Amino acid sequence: MSAPSAVAATLASLLDAAPSWLPLVDHWEIAEDTDTWTLSGQLAGDPSEVEAFRLLAPVMERASAAHSDDGRLVKVPFEWDGVLGQVWYLRPVKRWVVPERCASCPTLLADVGAQFVRLGAGPGVPVICVPCRDRMHEGWVREAAVRELGALPMPAGPEPRTEALRDATEQIARLESDLGEATARGVGLEEQLADQQRAVEYFADQSGRRKARITELEALAGQATEFRVWEPGYGLYVRRAPGVDGSGFAILEARRTDKGRRAWTTAGWQYSAVLAGEELFCWPDAQTAVAEARRVMPGAEVRGAGEAACCHLHKPDCCDPEDCGPCCMRCPTCPTLARQRADEAGEGS
Repeated sequence: MSAPSAVAATLASLLDAAPSWLPLVDHWEIAEDTDTWTLSGQLAGDPSEVEAFRLLAPVMERASAAHSDDGRLVKVPFEWDGVLGQVWYLRPVKRWVVPERCASCPTLLADVGAQFVRLGAGPGVPVICVPCRDRMHEGWVREAAVRELGALPMPAGPEPRTEALRDATEQIARLESDLGEATARGVGLEEQLADQQRAVEYFADQSGRRKARITELEALAGQATEFRVWEPGYGLYVRRAPGVDGSGFAILEARRTDKGRRAWTTAGWQYSAVLAGEELFCWPDAQTAVAEARRVMPGAEVRGAGEAACCHLHKPDCCDPEDCGPCCMRCPTCPTLARQRADEAGEGS
């Protein structure tokens, strides 16, 4: 019995100087077979069976024992330096691929249990169903009889394949029509998708522009020192407090009197000349100040039950709900002021 080391030494010897009768081997294996360590190699490449036996013939001639062949695996023994070895060849497995349909009619063949025959050997030959084979055979016999005996009466009725061919032709026409309609629909959908994509890109671009503009305006508003809230005949200034930080905003009437401008504060209307800085610039930010200015504009009055009817500038602690009286002489819509002006106009005349 050869030891594994002896088999390995033999393999090294074969790799260093292989004999001329030994064919090219794809790879070698050292394995134990019935208490004997042997050297085994697979025939290189993917030769045909004829070529494989041609390559193995020199080994068979030197072999002391016959080769084995179980129909799938061929083993040819040899001996080298007292060590048993073998070269083997594995026959490829051939499998026939069944086409989906008969080559001569629309009959399904694959996975339906239909009987069929191959018209020849080797790959790529036509495969037909048994009824088509029988019809072909009948046609061949009839043609042979015509050639040998002359014209013979043909069987009444259409050829057996005529109806099947007509059905197949109509089915192909329907499929081609459906394919044309589907293609047209696909082209239309692609055009719609392209239009929608362009619309999405356009609106995304417009949205980006608007966002950039809003950011720009917000930055500009954050740096502004004065805002104006205006309506016909009356206006208010919203001004930022002077200084480095510019914190706080004031609401001032645009109209100036001999006492100066009035300011709308958290305590109501007061003349700005008598107010300290924190009293005048009492609104924390521009947004709050502008909202407050809009609220006290005469045109922004929304009067509820118990509120003054003349304007939004009345003082609840001293004004009549229907007539602000002299305490709100600067109110542009004050009924008392209107009567006073009418009286002054009458005296002047």
